Amino acid sequence: MNYWLAIKVAISRLLNAILCGYSGEMLSARAYRLRNTSLFWGVMMEVLDSVFWWQLDHCRGCYEFEKANVDKPEEYH
Repeated sequence: MNYWLAIKVAISRLLNAILCGYSGEMLSARAYRLRNTSLFWGVMMEVLDSVFWWQLDHCRGCYEFEKANVDKPEEYH
């Protein structure tokens, strides 16, 4: 993972932790995972997908990224 992507992922994970989420989960991934559990997370997913309009299904992509553990160092695979 390149430096700037790692910074963006870290910021997203920090925001998620501040909102009482898992520290190892991006906010967008959480929004996708919880989209059907409450109106808040459904709207949050729509907002985040709109903010990152150039990325098709941004939140779903973040969720799949988290599930794949793509950002783990080689030593952890």
